[in-house]
Amino acid sequence: MRALRRRIKADEGLTLVELLIVTLLLGVVGSVVTTGVIQGMQTSREAQERIRALTELEAGTHRATRELRAANPLWPGVAHDSVTATVYRGDTRFSYTYEASADGSEFVEHRVEFEDEQSVTAVSEATTVIADGLDQESVTTFRYYGRDGELLDLDDEDFNVSQVSKVAVTLGAELSTGELVEVETAVAVRNAADGG
Repeated sequence: MRALRRRIKADEGLTLVELLIVTLLLGVVGSVVTTGVIQGMQTSREAQERIRALTELEAGTHRATRELRAANPLWPGVAHDSVTATVYRGDTRFSYTYEASADGSEFVEHRVEFEDEQSVTAVSEATTVIADGLDQESVTTFRYYGRDGELLDLDDEDFNVSQVSKVAVTLGAELSTGELVEVETAVAVRNAADGG
């Protein structure tokens, strides 16, 4: 035991090999920890981007469906990429058109306010981007359903706007990771009740 104590006291430090081993082990542990932190930060950033996109898409669909629900009548666009809703509030008539922008990256609301229910003279007009960062390849669609729930074909020569009883709105955005997130909602409309 005394010999061991003398030897420990006699040691003036660590050998070069021991220092290299410790340095190597610290490097390995540090790289594992750093990799975990970086992956956690990247996952958090992706989740925040997904939440932001979904929140914006939901706000856009909510705003559009609020006016579509009150529409009387509702006029589908020719290519499932727009819809126009006529809404009466008191003695004032509003026309809302929802569509994708020309490049497909924005969901846009065009609002026109008329003098009264019969007037063709616009009192005010406004265009508002209600969602941006949309997927330019696809997803800004409106689908129209009849009373029995069947999907209506706008190209059908027998199509009549009064057949529309429900509109489904789909918006999508592509995240920086290439993932596509979509929001879809459907709303019952008044067209079917009063013949448009």
